[in-house]
Amino acid sequence: MLNLFDHFEINTEKSDLLKMKIRPTLQDIEQALGRLHDFLKQLDLEEICAFDLETVFYEVTVNMILHGGLSRSDYIEFTAAPGPDQISLRFVDPGSPFDPTSHDSSFDPQVAIRTRQKHGFGLVMIKRLVDKLSYERVDNRLNVVTLEKNLCPQGVISHDYTKKAE
Repeated sequence: MLNLFDHFEINTEKSDLLKMKIRPTLQDIEQALGRLHDFLKQLDLEEICAFDLETVFYEVTVNMILHGGLSRSDYIEFTAAPGPDQISLRFVDPGSPFDPTSHDSSFDPQVAIRTRQKHGFGLVMIKRLVDKLSYERVDNRLNVVTLEKNLCPQGVISHDYTKKAE
């Protein structure tokens, strides 16, 4: 691992995986997002597919910071593992238990406007941008969130933004 700024680490070994250890700060998340962008560019994905993955990464990590009760000494461990037809994004954090699969992701824009809803859109968006979402609590101290997205090779745009993840 290469240590950047004493708080942001990335896997520097030649690998098909991207592994990062990220401190829960917006600055570190932005740096990690840049590294994810470069990694996804190497996969030669359709631009909209890469954008979806970057959006999901940002939403998940920011939610971990805002709602997980993480301290500045904690880390979010992230792994991106591309396969032949899909990519898996795995997030591990020591924050408060939160199972995103158990929360209602229904969304009615009319109700949101009428009630002036300001929060709660991130999880809805995440579930619509990925094809599979899973959660487990490990050793009663770690949240493990795994998201899978079917890959869209260059020239193929095949995503239905109205559906929800399984």
